[in-house]
Amino acid sequence: MSHRQLSIRLYQHANCLAMYGYSRIMLANEWLVWRHIVQKKIYIIGMGKNQRSLPSMVKTILTSVSAVFLKIPVSEIVTDFTADVKHVFPVFSEIDGLSDGYRGLAASLVENAPAAMLTPGDPLLDEAALPAIQSTADAAGIAVQIVSAPDELTPMLRALNLSPTAGLQILDATIACSFHVPPLEPHRPTLITGIYHPDLVEPLRRVLKTVYPADVDLRAFSAGGAAAGSLSEWDSAATAIYLPPQTAALGLTKFQETIAHLRAPNGCPWDRKQTHKSLRPYLLEETHEALAALDAEDAPALAEELGDVLLQILLHAQIGFEAGEFTMADVVRHIDTKIVRRHPHVFGDVTVSSAEEVTANWAAIKKQEKAENGNGGDDLPSALDGVPPTLPALSQALNISQKAVELGFEWQEIDGVLEKLVEEAREIVEAETHADIESEIGDFLFVVVNLARKMKVDPESALRGSNRRFTARFKWMEKLAHRRGLEMQNLTVPEWQSLWAEAKEAVKDSPSP
Repeated sequence: MSHRQLSIRLYQHANCLAMYGYSRIMLANEWLVWRHIVQKKIYIIGMGKNQRSLPSMVKTILTSVSAVFLKIPVSEIVTDFTADVKHVFPVFSEIDGLSDGYRGLAASLVENAPAAMLTPGDPLLDEAALPAIQSTADAAGIAVQIVSAPDELTPMLRALNLSPTAGLQILDATIACSFHVPPLEPHRPTLITGIYHPDLVEPLRRVLKTVYPADVDLRAFSAGGAAAGSLSEWDSAATAIYLPPQTAALGLTKFQETIAHLRAPNGCPWDRKQTHKSLRPYLLEETHEALAALDAEDAPALAEELGDVLLQILLHAQIGFEAGEFTMADVVRHIDTKIVRRHPHVFGDVTVSSAEEVTANWAAIKKQEKAENGNGGDDLPSALDGVPPTLPALSQALNISQKAVELGFEWQEIDGVLEKLVEEAREIVEAETHADIESEIGDFLFVVVNLARKMKVDPESALRGSNRRFTARFKWMEKLAHRRGLEMQNLTVPEWQSLWAEAKEAVKDSPSP
């Protein structure tokens, strides 16, 4: 069929096309399409609501392609036009169960071009695969032509009596399944579209539960209309689901807004006067309280204390924004870039076989970063650069030790560390001045930290555990003495030893009687 014949045919079927919701602008666009047909092309064809018959123009397209990809069950109406009908199925990674988004589909369309894909609704509004298809086709030098149709999104918004300008989040189901945690904030209304296959239901439910409670109410859209349900039990026949705003499950931006309000002119006088320096002790205090909850294995308390730490981070970010220094987006971008860069075995093509290889790669990447950034002075860069001077002494010693080991400064066997520990203990006894004693005790503790590192124990956590156990046992002794009418300060050595033995037996890892 020639271009002229195609153009005449399009004109003859203009009235037929209008019946399927095509406007004059759509017809004009299609007229231009047929005047610029190329041999290798990808057609993304919207089917609108009428998914059981084809406009004449679509039939003509199907006679010119070698493969038709279907996201909707209409294979019976395309078999007369193409020899190769391919159904689109969700593709999941064998490693982590995540969908590959639409990259695989886009690659298949390019590989089979000229090809067409039939999709529900209007590709411009309803088809989330379009960006991936367009970019993949552009890279291959293949044109993409869109055949529009009445969309599915507008009727759903009307049924919900909802304007998309009111903070509505719209996310395709396949793309949602490409995340461990979806890019959604539960305090905003959410519409999940494109649930075109039953295999998407459980992965989507699992991903959404990272943001929403399992019993959250929702509305599920299907061919029969909208029905109420919950996230844990919505009908797999639904092609879209709507989750209303959740006031009890806030997103990060809502908390950022709360902090910004505190710092605003009509906010809190105390918060408004704070600076990076004035907040310094609170950051340290909240961090230690989070560690205490962690040590106590108290999950609810840990969640609360981590919130207090996050408060400090957001306060610093808001102060930084107001001073023109940095924003919360900068904080997130810097750490995200760093984590991705230092995990090439996860986000790149590097292969590792053990945690030790991960640590070695991490050290090599950090060394390269330092070499690229320079140290801004005349001194040679050191492996010990970057050890925070404000760390607790045990943590600082561990940090220093680990960095030295990365360059090979290490005892080969554990016996060497133990021999050094005995040597340092002897030097404490032999020291003559107070300054020498302090120095030798410091050396002794440093070797203890190395012993802990060598035996894969965090010395800070180990000592905190000892402190916790001692405190619990001592409090138990106090209660035993009180019950027996004994005064702690008047106890004899044998009485102390007896009470301690009882407390040690009664309180092993338990923090309280």
